[in-house]
Amino acid sequence: SLGIVGWAGSGLSATTSTPEEFAIGVGLILVGQVVCATQYVVEEFLLGDADCSPTLLVGLEGMWGCLFMSVVLPLLQTHALPFGVYENTGETFFMLEHSWILTGMVVLVTCSIFVYNICGVTITSIASAVHHTFLDASRTILIWVVAVALHSVDPSYGEGLVYPWSLVQLGGFVMLVVGESIYAGLHLSKDTRSPTVSASMAVPLMSPVSKPLVSSPMMAASSPLMRFVQPETDFVSSIPM
Repeated sequence: SLGIVGWAGSGLSATTSTPEEFAIGVGLILVGQVVCATQYVVEEFLLGDADCSPTLLVGLEGMWGCLFMSVVLPLLQTHALPFGVYENTGETFFMLEHSWILTGMVVLVTCSIFVYNICGVTITSIASAVHHTFLDASRTILIWVVAVALHSVDPSYGEGLVYPWSLVQLGGFVMLVVGESIYAGLHLSKDTRSPTVSASMAVPLMSPVSKPLVSSPMMAASSPLMRFVQPETDFVSSIPM
């Protein structure tokens, strides 16, 4: 479905790239997708087998990102690489110092990325990396809707509706939503769903692969509350302590 959307997007945009440059761009996108998929699998492993909390995992990813960019950024600001200078940190701080609007946007984007990473890793801990991937791919639908809405307000922004490519994009998005719904078992009735599908659709009170941030004395096995509810239901007794 995303391939159909990408193919339609290439038909909408007027590009002057050579076939070699186009092939390199597609190859880099594919490599990026492999790296992203590997990240999701590693996150699921760390959240499960390594018993790592979502907040700790996001912090570790941020730490490694800072260490990596501390090496890459100086290289991109020199002429040591064949493609020349691609970054200027001094100019960046100069623009931030002289534009409060730009500074506010940077702070807003930083907070947005932080919340997005926390939510994504939490979804992986509660459900699975596959659900995280589906929801991540669904962002493309929202981006397309916002781009079309912006173009209707100001033609210099966003993306306009062009026949037949916009219909192809819409078909790709419909295929994406239908595929996610089938995977989640939403097309099945409650009686015909398998136990695995029903469990994946349920929202647990606490992630099975992460420890609670605060331990309540009321959840202790010896507490009166636990002694009262434990014989009545197997769900409460299965909550990890």
